[in-house]
Amino acid sequence: MNLTILPPELATVRGHDMVDYHRLRHDIFVALSGLGRQDLYSAAGWETDIWDLSFFKPVHFLVRDETGAAVAVGRMTSSSFPTMMETHYPEFVDGPCPKQETLWEVQRLGVRLDLPKWERERALLTLLTGMLRWCQDAGVEQVMLLTFEGIYRKRLTKMRPMGPVGTHLNFPHIALINEIQEEAILEIEEQLHALQVVEQKVA
Repeated sequence: MNLTILPPELATVRGHDMVDYHRLRHDIFVALSGLGRQDLYSAAGWETDIWDLSFFKPVHFLVRDETGAAVAVGRMTSSSFPTMMETHYPEFVDGPCPKQETLWEVQRLGVRLDLPKWERERALLTLLTGMLRWCQDAGVEQVMLLTFEGIYRKRLTKMRPMGPVGTHLNFPHIALINEIQEEAILEIEEQLHALQVVEQKVA
């Protein structure tokens, strides 16, 4: 699988990537939960929100499989701007949501729902690894996100809870935060490698 990173200066240049990116966001988030959520807006098969505006300087991430199909998406913005966490999900955080230029929030993290389980896992790990490596290169020191509790227990055990487990989209979710650590990135890369080895044996 291949990761494409789309910072603001490339968002208008790589138009075909942005089309696939927003369409996949629609397929994942709107198809999963419908339009009853206050943080979702959909039009013409695209899902967009306020954090896509250039004001927030978002960095978009798109994973494609070996056939070129878009399979996973994610976005990051600095917490120096208003975040999704503080705007829509403050109940998942104990106390005020942290604010710092070098603390970035992971948003719109999602994988295509119709993939086999092992492919979903591989796409997610490819996405997470790429996002964290980008953070290292960009000088980002910490990341935070709201995610399924199951992903935390299985894939993100190095991260620290920011508050209690709560229910979102009828599933347990948890807000997490942690410093960008080489050890944690290597652990995710090892998980990805293990999946790839299993895939090769099955093939």
